[in-house]
Amino acid sequence: MKFNQLLNKFLIEEIHQDLQAVLDRDDGNIHSDFIKTLHSIRDSGIENKMKRGSSRLVFFPKDHRSITVDGNQVKIPTVIKIAYKSEFDKHLNSDTTLGQEQNKAESHYLNRKRFSILSNDKGELKTNENGIFAPVLKTSKNHSWLEMARTEPVDESKFQELTKTETHPNGITHKQMYDVVNNEYKKKTQNKNLPNPTGMNSEQYQHILKHPLIKKLLNVSIETKSHPSDFRIANFGEFTHPVTGHKQLALIDYGYNDKVSDLYVDSRINAEKKSI
Repeated sequence: MKFNQLLNKFLIEEIHQDLQAVLDRDDGNIHSDFIKTLHSIRDSGIENKMKRGSSRLVFFPKDHRSITVDGNQVKIPTVIKIAYKSEFDKHLNSDTTLGQEQNKAESHYLNRKRFSILSNDKGELKTNENGIFAPVLKTSKNHSWLEMARTEPVDESKFQELTKTETHPNGITHKQMYDVVNNEYKKKTQNKNLPNPTGMNSEQYQHILKHPLIKKLLNVSIETKSHPSDFRIANFGEFTHPVTGHKQLALIDYGYNDKVSDLYVDSRINAEKKSI
């Protein structure tokens, strides 16, 4: 049984049936009809706000999704990410949009094993203590949309608070994390013997390098070919475990892998050629 089929066994549709009908079309152009339908319905089940990214729109269901985690029936807030045809897509000769490619990357099996909540072979949802990604709870076959666990925004202060451990009682700052991960990524992928980031001596650098978050993010970068540039603070959220209430950092936007990066570069190059 496929990943989305396993999860669908546990999900209860709680948005308006007309909106669900649009999602069920599952093509790369559903975003405009979703918005039109949303505006025509009095009680849509969707909050009156939307976020727009470079290739995806994010909507916020009012009702929490019912799932079973570690044998416990719980409810979890979610977001729906819908791909749309952006300016970048106009300069690419592709049957799929960049948003679809990012949805595909976020639901890819290499990322699924890093979800904070995992689905095993029996279709049961289990806690993943080593998870770093906000889990995708449902994904469409053609990746035109996906549903992901919702998180709370994280600022610099909250980031440091959530990285406190026994070995790092003061936590680490986002800048420290980013500098070390980016530096180590370049060493591993570009065979460069780079100096430590400015402002850190060797002892400080090695201490930050030993933080468990650094290991997780380096593994993400190397194994999924996701660039550390995707680790900006806006792409982190505070995920609350629906059973234990434990709060942890989670990446909420992790679809920018090498393939997607190359597509954005191709789009810019093609746009420049057309302007000459």
